[in-house]
Amino acid sequence: MVSASSSQPATARRPRPDPPRPDQRSSARATLRSKRRSGRYPATDFRLASATCVSVAVGGRNILQAYRKQAYYFCRRGQGAKTLPPIRRRESKVLDLKGKVAIVTGGGQGIGKAITLRLAAEGCKVAVFDLKPEAAEAAAEEARAKGGEVTVYGVDVAQQEAVNKAVERAEADLGPTWLLVNNAGWDKPAPFLQTDKPLWDKIIAINLSGQLYMHKAVLPGMVARGGGRVVNIASDAARVGTSTEAVYSACKGGMISFTKSIARELARNNVLLNCVCPGPTNTPMMQSVLGTGEQAEKWKDAMVRGIPLKRMGEPEDYAGIVAFLASSDAGYITGQAISVSGGMNMV
Repeated sequence: MVSASSSQPATARRPRPDPPRPDQRSSARATLRSKRRSGRYPATDFRLASATCVSVAVGGRNILQAYRKQAYYFCRRGQGAKTLPPIRRRESKVLDLKGKVAIVTGGGQGIGKAITLRLAAEGCKVAVFDLKPEAAEAAAEEARAKGGEVTVYGVDVAQQEAVNKAVERAEADLGPTWLLVNNAGWDKPAPFLQTDKPLWDKIIAINLSGQLYMHKAVLPGMVARGGGRVVNIASDAARVGTSTEAVYSACKGGMISFTKSIARELARNNVLLNCVCPGPTNTPMMQSVLGTGEQAEKWKDAMVRGIPLKRMGEPEDYAGIVAFLASSDAGYITGQAISVSGGMNMV
């Protein structure tokens, strides 16, 4: 590379160079090379200036002229001046979840099972909290057969004391929790005016109070350690409403609002919280809602017609976004409610 030379000190102010003549506008690069060789511009800054000019050489005349002045400004910086630091880009790699501890509630079937299997495949040490530990153990065995590490704990998330003990035990067995996935849920669809308080209480206890108990038990440790992730499985029912699921929708809507509020409170501690909102999905819960027979198929076909991608969701459709939100790739995402519904509800 040709080095620049000048009789003036490096710290002296250099005179503004004359703008290029009109016949030189198509050869700004050559003009800058000429100025550099004459010592008008420091060689160390020529690369930045040249790149700026080249990038606008394909534009219109006015744009090129304006940016050429900016390029001259960069070129006129003295040799002793500070230069902009290079942009550091992290190399693309597999999600960095290996060895991290994740708690998944309701991880024994449906969406929870798919999340459990995906996190185990990514290298997480997964603790499954499930009301039916026998069913959850089958999912755990499937993960272990593929090299995953999954431990099952029988827990009723609607009981705060049981939640506290289970979290304490899981962290003693596996280590501090990095990821909490609140997936456990339950509903019994019926027109609101045909329901009463006992049903409301049960729906609220499982779908809202249970999530609050889990947050209360896990978040203090994340704050103390200066980092963690929470992914709450909400529902698009919370965003658009669903007939015969008024109380369930209210619980999921409350969970979205709660997630956003706690995300604001704990952002300074690097504890990030987000919601994933599934649409209609082929799960045991959906099958219990629809039932069986011809009428159930008609309901299912009606739902599919309203989905742009023309199919029901599958549990595996949600596991990837949960793993992503748990990773460092999502380190600038918090307080969001992300719909995964085949485009059914674009809100």
